[in-house]
Amino acid sequence: MNKNPDNDDNTGKKSGSRIEGMALLIRSVSIFIIVIIITFVGYTFLFKENSNSLGEVVRDNLDDTAEAITGIHSDAPNTVDLGEKKGVDYNIKFETGNDGTNANITLTMYSDNGVTSPLIVNQYLGYLGKNAFKANGTDILKMKNQKNIGLPNKIVIDSDNNGISPQWKLNKVVVMSSQGGESIFYPSRDIGGSEPGSITLHKEQPKVEYTLYVTSGERNGTDSNVNITIQGLPPDGKLKSKYLHHTNDLISGDAYKKGRRSNFIFTSDNLGDLRYLKIALEPRPMRPNDSWTITKLTIKNNKNEWQAILPLPMKIKTGQKNITTLMLTKK
Repeated sequence: MNKNPDNDDNTGKKSGSRIEGMALLIRSVSIFIIVIIITFVGYTFLFKENSNSLGEVVRDNLDDTAEAITGIHSDAPNTVDLGEKKGVDYNIKFETGNDGTNANITLTMYSDNGVTSPLIVNQYLGYLGKNAFKANGTDILKMKNQKNIGLPNKIVIDSDNNGISPQWKLNKVVVMSSQGGESIFYPSRDIGGSEPGSITLHKEQPKVEYTLYVTSGERNGTDSNVNITIQGLPPDGKLKSKYLHHTNDLISGDAYKKGRRSNFIFTSDNLGDLRYLKIALEPRPMRPNDSWTITKLTIKNNKNEWQAILPLPMKIKTGQKNITTLMLTKK
């Protein structure tokens, strides 16, 4: 059978076109796959750089995902809506001292009625958190529809220690409820930086003013330093103490002179019903074996009066081993 050279040429040209087309398709698919891989790797890198392992988001890259974790921005400034049904509103005031912070700050509130979920508070303050917690500034966060735990008696503040200046000198936190009342908290140290990043604060209790009256015996006052510890039973049933060091310094004029009544004022947390009073004489160098006789001891506040039950007269000697314990009874 005779072969037609023209047909062979046409067949070869068609085969070459098919191969070139397949090669072009393969190159296109390969480039597309490479682009997808590069995009995925780049996105993953950026995501890791801007999020920590707990899902907290660095303030400069806040997005909708971060807001969904902790709350929903309100149209009003410095406000977050927690969306709690039958919730209440809280205003949280942060007073910063000489050192501000640009770390992420998380707040959790506790009371006898429950606990709130941790909230990254700075992301809702200022412009996306960039102006929060500046030195010598005050920030107020409005929490709307937060879980109703009443007034908190304890809060926990956590810093992630990120940023150029993580250490924070927080002077005061005030929590105000839309149902009335407020709780005040005073940190005892800085937060973050060279200090631990977590601190637990307990509600500041109202102070009570007490006046202590003591009458010395006719023959025996004292020049020693008088240290006194007063113990009371608050409503929670846990014995509470107030230590008064060198009470002589609290008395104007001559303290604890024989035949005279001395008195001084001190403030303390509410000690409840006063139960015990302990007296220790710290001897001065010139009077190492001093002693003191008392004939009457009374403590008053604006509501009650307590009197020591004494086998009169009561003689107290110097020395740590000679601590005298007196029972107190309400008059």
